[in-house]
Amino acid sequence: MAHLKASKKDARTSKLKALRNSSRLSIMKTAIKKVIAALTDGKIEEAKQRFVMAQSRIAKAKGKGVVKANTAARIAKRLALKIKTAQN
Repeated sequence: MAHLKASKKDARTSKLKALRNSSRLSIMKTAIKKVIAALTDGKIEEAKQRFVMAQSRIAKAKGKGVVKANTAARIAKRLALKIKTAQN
């Protein structure tokens, strides 16, 4: 356990940041799962609409530092590729 006041505060803020980050990550993953679910059901137009929302969630997570830039780009690219292959 921390002894200094600043160390105690740092521990508190660290817990809050971890909670926020896990929430943002969960929101991002849920958006991705909704795109994939729409694709598996064969609803390509719905998947496209959900993809736009998922891209927004991925970008927000990247902006907040939850995921790295390359990871966010890779996730978005793979989702776009899934949609493209489902269309053909």
